[in-house]
Amino acid sequence: TKALKLDESNVKALFRRGVALSRSGDYNASKRDLTKVLELDSTNGSAKKELKVLVKKMAAHKEKEKKGFGGLFDRAGATGFYDDKEEERKLKELKKAAELEAKRGKWEAETERRADEEGYEAPTFDEWCKEEEKKEKKRKKEEEKKDKERRKAAKGTAARASETVKVDDEEDLEGLTKGYKKTSDGRTTSFFNNELDDKAKALIGDIAPKPIARSSSSASTASEQEAAANGSGAAAATDPATATATATATATAKSDAPQRIDPGASGSGSGGGSAWNANGTTWEEADRSEWAKEALEKHLKKGSVATGAEDIRHNSSAVVAAMDGLDMGAFSRGEEGEDASLGKLGQLASMLAHVTCKVTKVKKVEGDASTAVVRGRKRYLFDMSAEVEFEVAVDESFGQDSSDDVSADTIRSEKLRETKYKGTISMTEIGSVTDEPPEMSVKFKKTVPPRHSKRANEVVNSLKRDLTNVRLANFVADFQNTF
Repeated sequence: TKALKLDESNVKALFRRGVALSRSGDYNASKRDLTKVLELDSTNGSAKKELKVLVKKMAAHKEKEKKGFGGLFDRAGATGFYDDKEEERKLKELKKAAELEAKRGKWEAETERRADEEGYEAPTFDEWCKEEEKKEKKRKKEEEKKDKERRKAAKGTAARASETVKVDDEEDLEGLTKGYKKTSDGRTTSFFNNELDDKAKALIGDIAPKPIARSSSSASTASEQEAAANGSGAAAATDPATATATATATATAKSDAPQRIDPGASGSGSGGGSAWNANGTTWEEADRSEWAKEALEKHLKKGSVATGAEDIRHNSSAVVAAMDGLDMGAFSRGEEGEDASLGKLGQLASMLAHVTCKVTKVKKVEGDASTAVVRGRKRYLFDMSAEVEFEVAVDESFGQDSSDDVSADTIRSEKLRETKYKGTISMTEIGSVTDEPPEMSVKFKKTVPPRHSKRANEVVNSLKRDLTNVRLANFVADFQNTF
């Protein structure tokens, strides 16, 4: 117990205390400890074995108590409990205890039955009782609902039976049937049938089906084919004019015949739709999500910006202006101490540093994209999000690198004073339905020191503008040029 005060999840201490409580007869406390052990370590074979033994002990103990309660109520009636209110109260308490013990027996049996089920967590007795009460309330509520529906149905059947009218022939149905009416010509039809008056018929006109008349060219072709079948084809062939007319009619008939259309072919009409929708008069949409994800990742990877004095050897005026702003001569005049002067040197280095920021990796791109033809116009729709990793490099070497040291044994071209900071930018609401820029949140992997924080934030904001104004604009242009 003392060990568990220091660490409530100590499996070994819980197991030993559970075994000790089982031996001393405190079965409920023992079961709590052993159940806790299996919650922490489901593969503990010793705890499973001890829990099975404990469940058998609890069952035997319950059976013993049942025998002790046997005949209790018969004895109570014989001794006249009901003659005294105090005895009646005691009897109610005994009944309640018996019911509680019966519930406990059901709980223990269910716990034992499901102990070996994978993922099963044995509930406490109180939790089990609450769940059983909920089930009982739900069952009663469903029974009440069904009973109410049965009473309502029986009431409706009785009402319909009282309205039944007996008829001897069809004439007796006059005025009694519902949902039917007589038309002006004496026909019986549905009540909802709409009979048109003469004015409405005149507006609609004659809508009776009519046969389709064949064109003259088709008729000519058919007659010529019939003549050829009857043996007059040789005579027609001898007449050049007749042969020419026959060929023309045949070509016309072929051109009027239905042509097969490839559903996937791109239309050449002004509407921008497929071949079957060249004019764009029908809504047509195609999924472009996979292409858009790859294209957006490709364009975001190109994100890169730089700011600051690149090289004091080519921009010495920037150094002079910065020194004047910091009053670097205060130390020589004795107006400030050495520490303050060194601090100003650090500020000067930070102010003149060459700072770059670039995208190093696009972690994920999610969302949907599609092209749609709406009212003869092609639209490019997308709703996406992305997360990119970036790197900020603060170069305070002012253009110098290790190759400037000619005395070095190995000459390498690398910056002498460059500090790097990494982070992520989360981009959401990258959409085509709004002119607002996407939402962006920046998070550095480690805290940027105050000396570099201002310059780092400036260059990250520049990268955000580059991603929005350049990279996303290029993505949209690529989208429109591809489809």
